[in-house]
Amino acid sequence: ELSCLVYLERRIAQILAYMGSVLDIDHKPVRGILVAGDFHKKVVLASRNVTTLELKKYSFVFNFESVK
Repeated sequence: ELSCLVYLERRIAQILAYMGSVLDIDHKPVRGILVAGDFHKKVVLASRNVTTLELKKYSFVFNFESVK
């Protein structure tokens, strides 16, 4: 799941519910990856107890050059 801003604590239940639903259907281990510009501290704390959930923080750099 990708978030453009800070990933808020109330949204972690959403990804865990998705993961649980897939597990119920496929009966195979499910891996979740959250990608956001930043994470609320509660999301980081909650994710520590879910070994199949990874948090990935993104950043980007703009380079400008003149065009003639």
